[in-house]
Amino acid sequence: MKDFNDSANFRQAESQMAAILRQSPIVPLIAINEIDRFEDLILASIAASPEGKIPAIEVLLRNEQAIERGLGKLAELKKQFGDRIHILAGSIINPEDVERVAAAGLDGLVSGGYSKRVADAALRKGMPYLAGFMTLDEVKGANDKGLKLIKLFPAHSPDVKSIAAPLSRTGIEFVENTPENAGLIVCGTASEVLAAWEDGEKKSILVPAESQ
Repeated sequence: MKDFNDSANFRQAESQMAAILRQSPIVPLIAINEIDRFEDLILASIAASPEGKIPAIEVLLRNEQAIERGLGKLAELKKQFGDRIHILAGSIINPEDVERVAAAGLDGLVSGGYSKRVADAALRKGMPYLAGFMTLDEVKGANDKGLKLIKLFPAHSPDVKSIAAPLSRTGIEFVENTPENAGLIVCGTASEVLAAWEDGEKKSILVPAESQ
């Protein structure tokens, strides 16, 4: 399935994300509990950036409070510092998130896993979208879909905590892989969790796939 190969809009959005990352090869992750310090963190990122470069930050929106309070504040700061910094919304998991991020005027989307629904929403909005992939098979699948720019997630040996954290808003309950739970969906990557959630699953076994 070649989702994006023939889409000029997606190619343009992907080029925009590549340009952002070239300007800022190190992208700080900012947790929502820093909301009262957002402006200070943005100013520090701008000050630390090499001359002529526009830095980028990723703000992790991992719960509804983060979406509601964080996006409002980020929209204000984007208007104030928009030409001096790129603000990316992280932990995006559904099309509604895309709509709200676009309305806030932010520069792009980042997800711990790949969601076709999110990708399609980003395509409709023309927003840069950086999806996370973990295994070699996932990376190959991303390439088949037409994605040329991806995020390796997690960046270290996979474990349940690192995969589950950016997916907390799915509400999926992760349980042990025991005989009693034999009928549940088994997920090895964040993308597989998102797919299970989109299919209506409420509970899952999370056994991180080994890096290949």
